[in-house]
Amino acid sequence: MLTLLDTNVLLRLRSGDSLIGAQTRRRLRTDAEQNELAVSAVSFHEVSRLSRDGVVNLNLPVFDWCRRCVTSGVVAIPVGWEIAAAAPLLADEGFHGDPFDQTIVATAIRHGIPLVTTDKAILDWGTQSGHLEAIDAKR
Repeated sequence: MLTLLDTNVLLRLRSGDSLIGAQTRRRLRTDAEQNELAVSAVSFHEVSRLSRDGVVNLNLPVFDWCRRCVTSGVVAIPVGWEIAAAAPLLADEGFHGDPFDQTIVATAIRHGIPLVTTDKAILDWGTQSGHLEAIDAKR
């Protein structure tokens, strides 16, 4: 089964950031060995914006960075019409209004896969709503 990474976890994982906990790091290493790590394609949009705005330094041109992600075995899940239509409707269920987060969460729900995140709002909403298996990346 695939495991979906939110954008923050993807960036931290690619940079070797120590914020990702040992338990999560072991799980993600196993998933990577089985080619079961995934991101929503919208994460590449978000990474590109963050890089363009100087919020993150990728140390590579954004296209090269994204290409390295997918050629290293990370599955990019397309944002089809069902995910695009469902994402903003999450606000009706108490989810916050960030369109990137909405799309990533809608991707996890639509595909029935867990989402690894450091975002407390996503973790809390996943627990409260029962619609999302959210894994705390800090563990």
